[in-house]
Amino acid sequence: MNDIGRGIPLECDVKLNHILCSVQKQARRRFVNLTQVKESSEGLYQQLQSHLFKKDIVGLVVRFDPNAQTFPLAYKYTPRGTQIIVKRTRKGWSVLNITRGEVQSKPFIVYGLESRQEALAKFATKRLRTGCTL
Repeated sequence: MNDIGRGIPLECDVKLNHILCSVQKQARRRFVNLTQVKESSEGLYQQLQSHLFKKDIVGLVVRFDPNAQTFPLAYKYTPRGTQIIVKRTRKGWSVLNITRGEVQSKPFIVYGLESRQEALAKFATKRLRTGCTL
Protein backbone atom coordinates (compact mmCIF):
# COMPACT_ATOMS: atom_id res chain seq x y z
CA MET A 1 0.00 0.00 0.00
CA ASN A 2 1.31 3.38 -0.94
CA ASP A 3 -0.84 6.10 0.67
CA ILE A 4 0.07 9.48 -0.77
CA GLY A 5 -1.83 11.77 1.61
CA ARG A 6 -3.20 14.87 -0.08
CA GLY A 7 -2.48 13.45 -3.51
CA ILE A 8 -0.10 13.88 -6.40
CA PRO A 9 -1.38 15.56 -9.58
CA LEU A 10 -1.65 13.21 -12.53
CA GLU A 11 0.73 15.45 -14.48
CA CYS A 12 3.72 14.58 -12.21
CA ASP A 13 4.96 11.73 -14.41
CA VAL A 14 8.33 11.13 -12.75
CA LYS A 15 6.99 10.88 -9.21
CA LEU A 16 4.04 8.67 -10.16
CA ASN A 17 6.19 6.35 -12.31
CA HIS A 18 8.57 5.90 -9.39
CA ILE A 19 5.68 4.98 -7.07
CA LEU A 20 4.17 2.63 -9.67
CA CYS A 21 7.52 0.86 -10.11
CA SER A 22 7.93 0.41 -6.37
CA VAL A 23 4.41 -1.01 -5.98
CA GLN A 24 4.70 -3.36 -8.97
CA LYS A 25 8.31 -4.47 -8.49
CA GLN A 26 7.43 -8.03 -7.40
CA ALA A 27 4.38 -8.45 -9.63
CA ARG A 28 4.37 -10.81 -12.60
CA ARG A 29 1.02 -9.93 -14.19
CA ARG A 30 -1.70 -7.29 -14.32
CA PHE A 31 0.45 -4.17 -14.47
CA VAL A 32 -0.66 -0.56 -14.90
CA ASN A 33 1.19 2.19 -16.70
CA LEU A 34 0.61 5.90 -16.35
CA THR A 35 -0.75 6.40 -19.88
CA GLN A 36 -3.55 3.89 -19.15
CA VAL A 37 -4.50 5.83 -16.04
CA LYS A 38 -4.49 9.19 -17.84
CA GLU A 39 -6.55 7.97 -20.79
CA SER A 40 -9.06 6.17 -18.59
CA SER A 41 -9.49 9.04 -16.15
CA GLU A 42 -10.12 11.51 -18.97
CA GLY A 43 -12.58 9.08 -20.60
CA LEU A 44 -14.42 8.74 -17.31
CA TYR A 45 -14.42 12.53 -16.91
CA GLN A 46 -16.05 12.90 -20.34
CA GLN A 47 -18.75 10.37 -19.38
CA LEU A 48 -19.41 12.07 -16.04
CA GLN A 49 -19.46 15.49 -17.68
CA SER A 50 -22.27 14.40 -20.00
CA HIS A 51 -24.48 13.63 -16.98
CA LEU A 52 -23.31 16.01 -14.23
CA PHE A 53 -22.27 19.61 -13.85
CA LYS A 54 -18.55 20.32 -13.44
CA LYS A 55 -19.04 21.49 -9.85
CA ASP A 56 -20.65 18.13 -8.99
CA ILE A 57 -17.70 16.17 -10.39
CA VAL A 58 -15.16 17.97 -8.20
CA GLY A 59 -14.48 15.91 -5.09
CA LEU A 60 -15.44 12.53 -6.53
CA VAL A 61 -13.12 9.67 -5.64
CA VAL A 62 -12.62 6.90 -8.21
CA ARG A 63 -10.99 3.48 -7.79
CA PHE A 64 -9.42 2.56 -11.12
CA ASP A 65 -8.69 -1.11 -11.83
CA PRO A 66 -7.65 -1.60 -15.47
CA ASN A 67 -7.40 -5.37 -15.04
CA ALA A 68 -11.01 -5.75 -13.91
CA GLN A 69 -12.56 -9.05 -14.87
CA THR A 70 -14.40 -11.96 -13.36
CA PHE A 71 -12.66 -15.26 -12.78
CA PRO A 72 -14.27 -18.71 -12.74
CA LEU A 73 -14.70 -20.36 -9.36
CA ALA A 74 -12.31 -23.11 -10.45
CA TYR A 75 -9.48 -20.56 -10.51
CA LYS A 76 -7.59 -21.52 -7.36
CA TYR A 77 -5.45 -18.42 -6.87
CA THR A 78 -6.43 -14.94 -5.77
CA PRO A 79 -6.00 -12.67 -8.80
CA ARG A 80 -4.19 -9.49 -7.80
CA GLY A 81 -3.67 -6.35 -9.83
CA THR A 82 -2.54 -2.77 -9.44
CA GLN A 83 -5.31 -0.41 -8.39
CA ILE A 84 -5.18 3.35 -8.28
CA ILE A 85 -7.45 5.69 -6.32
CA VAL A 86 -7.80 9.15 -7.86
CA LYS A 87 -9.75 12.23 -6.80
CA ARG A 88 -11.08 14.94 -9.05
CA THR A 89 -10.01 18.43 -7.99
CA ARG A 90 -10.68 21.80 -9.61
CA LYS A 91 -7.39 21.59 -11.47
CA GLY A 92 -7.55 17.96 -12.59
CA TRP A 93 -7.06 14.44 -11.29
CA SER A 94 -4.98 13.76 -8.20
CA VAL A 95 -3.66 10.30 -7.25
CA LEU A 96 -4.43 9.40 -3.63
CA ASN A 97 -3.33 5.78 -3.38
CA ILE A 98 -1.60 3.10 -5.45
CA THR A 99 -1.82 -0.47 -4.23
CA ARG A 100 -1.84 -4.10 -5.33
CA GLY A 101 -5.10 -5.78 -4.42
CA GLU A 102 -7.65 -8.34 -5.44
CA VAL A 103 -8.96 -7.72 -8.95
CA GLN A 104 -12.46 -6.19 -9.00
CA SER A 105 -15.23 -7.03 -11.45
CA LYS A 106 -15.67 -3.39 -12.59
CA PRO A 107 -12.90 -1.13 -13.94
CA PHE A 108 -14.25 2.00 -12.20
CA ILE A 109 -15.87 2.37 -8.81
CA VAL A 110 -16.98 5.95 -8.20
CA TYR A 111 -17.45 7.06 -4.59
CA GLY A 112 -19.53 10.09 -3.66
CA LEU A 113 -22.21 10.04 -6.37
CA GLU A 114 -24.88 8.57 -4.09
CA SER A 115 -24.56 11.32 -1.48
CA ARG A 116 -24.80 13.99 -4.19
CA GLN A 117 -27.94 12.40 -5.64
CA GLU A 118 -29.51 12.18 -2.18
CA ALA A 119 -28.71 15.84 -1.48
CA LEU A 120 -30.19 16.87 -4.83
CA ALA A 121 -33.35 14.84 -4.18
CA LYS A 122 -33.69 16.34 -0.68
CA PHE A 123 -33.23 19.84 -2.12
CA ALA A 124 -35.84 19.21 -4.83
CA THR A 125 -38.43 17.83 -2.40
CA LYS A 126 -37.86 20.74 -0.01
CA ARG A 127 -38.45 23.20 -2.87
CA LEU A 128 -41.60 21.36 -3.92
CA ARG A 129 -42.94 21.20 -0.36
CA THR A 130 -42.47 24.92 0.31
CA GLY A 131 -43.67 26.00 -3.11
CA CYS A 132 -40.46 27.88 -3.95
CA THR A 133 -39.37 28.18 -7.55
CA LEU A 134 -35.86 28.59 -8.81
